[in-house]
Amino acid sequence: MRKGETYFGWIAAITYVLACGVAIYGPSETKALLCDKSSNCLATWVGALSGWVAAVGALCAALWTIGPLREQVREARRQSDFLVGDAEPEIVLIRNREEKTVKLRITNWNRHTVMIDSVSCVSPSSYQVSNVLDAEDERLESRLSRTGQRYAYRVDGWFDRSKAPERRSLVVVFSRDGQIDTTAATNRVGVSVAVSYRVVGQHHERRQVVVSALDLSPG
Repeated sequence: MRKGETYFGWIAAITYVLACGVAIYGPSETKALLCDKSSNCLATWVGALSGWVAAVGALCAALWTIGPLREQVREARRQSDFLVGDAEPEIVLIRNREEKTVKLRITNWNRHTVMIDSVSCVSPSSYQVSNVLDAEDERLESRLSRTGQRYAYRVDGWFDRSKAPERRSLVVVFSRDGQIDTTAATNRVGVSVAVSYRVVGQHHERRQVVVSALDLSPG
C-alpha cells in the first residue's frame, strides 16, 4: 500500500470511530444531529457526500501514481530502444589534468552510424573550441588546419551485439582571445560543450547534447 493510501485509511478510520463514539455516548442533541432520520442529519449529509469523496480519493490516487507511471514508461522505452538498436550514443567529456587534455569519448549504442559534426563551448563563455582532433591517431589531423573546414568524425553503428560497441575519442582544443589555452584542461573551472551529431540512416537525424567535463584524475 502506498503512503498516500495509508493516510486516507487512517483518516477514515479515526472519523468513523469518533462518529460512533458520539452516537453512543454523546448528548441527545448531538445524537439527533448525527442520526435523527431527517434530511438535515449528519448521516444524510455524509451519505450524500460519499460519492464525491470517493471520486476525489480516486483522483488523488491517480495523481499520486502518475509520476511513477511516467518513469516506468520512459524506462520501458529506453529498454526497447536498446534492444532494437535505437539507443542514444553515449557522449562523455573527460578532463585529465595530468595530461592537460580534454577528450570527448563517444560510445555508439545505436545500430546506425553516428557522425560528430561540431563541438562548441557552452561555458565558460570566455573559451572557444578551436580544434577537434582524433585521440587515437595523430596522423588524422583535422581539416580545420588545412582547409578551414571542420571535419565530421564517424563512429560506426553497433551491428554485432556479441562484440563491444564502437567507440571513438576526440581531443578538444580550447582557445581564449584567439590563443590556444590549456587552462580548461588544468584548472578546476567547470567546462561544458555542445556536441552536434547526425544519426545516419534513410533519413538523417540531427541531434545535439550538452555535456560537462568529468575529472579523470584527482588534484
